[in-house]
Amino acid sequence: MKYDPKTEILVFQAVKELGESSREEIAEYLTKHLNLELKPTELLRHLMKWKAKKIFTIRTRNGLEVWALADIPPWYASGIMATLQKTTNDDMKAEIEALDQRIKEGSEVITKHSPWNTYKSYELTFETITPILGGHPTDEDRETAFPRLNGKPYMPSAWFYGWFRDNQALMESVAIHYHTAFGSGEFLEEPKLVKKTLKVKTGLNTYETVPEGTKFKLIIRFPMKGSKIKTEEDLHRFFKLLEDAPIRGLGAYPRAFGGRVKLLEMKEIT
Repeated sequence: MKYDPKTEILVFQAVKELGESSREEIAEYLTKHLNLELKPTELLRHLMKWKAKKIFTIRTRNGLEVWALADIPPWYASGIMATLQKTTNDDMKAEIEALDQRIKEGSEVITKHSPWNTYKSYELTFETITPILGGHPTDEDRETAFPRLNGKPYMPSAWFYGWFRDNQALMESVAIHYHTAFGSGEFLEEPKLVKKTLKVKTGLNTYETVPEGTKFKLIIRFPMKGSKIKTEEDLHRFFKLLEDAPIRGLGAYPRAFGGRVKLLEMKEIT
């Protein structure tokens, strides 16, 4: 049977919301509240898959079998629910695998050292290849602004977190974003912002935009062990992939222009 991560997450949501529940109660919740009908064998298969990962546990209530969440960290449950907002099964599958890897590492920390280590800090200088769109709300309807810090445009660290998260598959790696610290992107010179009006799902939206050819710097702290990116050459290759054809670019609406940047300089900070 073809793997369906969305169904898997909806089963997780049902058990999470119900607390302790029988298979019949879970099936009823899925049908009435999540518009998902599963055959008893399909539901059991998904429940057992979560149990095998030690995310679900079976208990006894009044002599009956009930299912519940095991003793898992709060970030795991919130991460799974955030993954439900993803638009494609491929995105969901990658996110679930990353969360599973992270919780597995956490459970083994007592018996062995984490594989994520040998951290190095770098100051990176980039130049925008395509416009980068800002998405902060304004008082004007359908008009967004570029993020500002102390009145000056900047690039939030959350953008780079999502950038690494969505593009790490290009290097056949998982969970890099959980172990990398990102600073904010600071422009070398205050950019001249321009407004671009684009078609969105429900009409037009105007974005305040940093144009191509704009330079900024970023500080990251990166683990040189734990993934397939183990050297500075690997990092350069990763950023080159993001320059040429990223899965996701930077900014509020990267699909509009690409949100691509190129690495100009990488300098280790000691």
